[in-house]
Amino acid sequence: MSQVELAFARKLAHNDVTVRNRAVKKLKLFLARRKEEFTEMELLKLWKGLFYCMWMSDKPLIQEEVARRLASLTHSFKTNKGAFAYIEAFFKTMEREWQGIDRLRLDKFYNLLSNFINAGYTRCKNQQWNEDVLNQYCHLLLKGPFRVEDINLPIGITRHTVEITLKTLVEIGDVTDSASKIIIDMMLGRMETAPKPTPFQIKQHFFEGLLFLDANEDDAGGISVDWDELSQEIMKRGSDRDTKQGNRKMLYSLNAAIKEVLCYLGCSRSGTKSSNFCNYSRAPRYKQRKRNEKKRR
Repeated sequence: MSQVELAFARKLAHNDVTVRNRAVKKLKLFLARRKEEFTEMELLKLWKGLFYCMWMSDKPLIQEEVARRLASLTHSFKTNKGAFAYIEAFFKTMEREWQGIDRLRLDKFYNLLSNFINAGYTRCKNQQWNEDVLNQYCHLLLKGPFRVEDINLPIGITRHTVEITLKTLVEIGDVTDSASKIIIDMMLGRMETAPKPTPFQIKQHFFEGLLFLDANEDDAGGISVDWDELSQEIMKRGSDRDTKQGNRKMLYSLNAAIKEVLCYLGCSRSGTKSSNFCNYSRAPRYKQRKRNEKKRR
């Protein structure tokens, strides 16, 4: 690591907030002007300083601003390779340091994780959701927070990534049909093969959340889903002999939830009683969720 990067790491971890803020500003300019790609080791050492820059940030508003600025550095890289290498170094740093984060600091690092997930998808959107770029980012997620087979990966990182994915995509908006298909296929693939509790979390926070938005005709950020096609794909994956029993049950449960809600909506819009319209007599989970949403409003 050169003396320049080493100096940045030291100033980013400085006790004085003014020194840290100046270091972040200078780092942004340095990244924009640098022509050579960083090595993995250089980025990891740089992230040592960035991690403690976040660690020493106090008060919620300051923490949110620091998290936003560190994530926005992603857009200072000229190439996708450099930007995704920066995000990958962040994921590796979080994995390494996670167990040492006390409960009082945990929320600000969850916020930092949210900002980085957003930065990755925003980078893809800024390039018109180019399929190659999005596939690179999805591959990065599969190697990082979705790599749940690795017992060394903190479960909190995976859980939070699942929880905020749909919200992030809705906030970013203008997701194209091809991008929607790639993201949905990634999430469905993890439901098919990941150990528990990840399949349940994906079903609850991503697919049921998306179904709820679609059913209520709310803005889903442009994410488009052909539910009939998705239902067929779910059944195909669930019936595969290599699919484990726990994953199969979760896939079939998701398929049942899709049919349940679509049946309820079909009955409501047609004015037909549910028992005469399809095989499902009611949609309790959907109706309860709708009632809870009205209460929050």
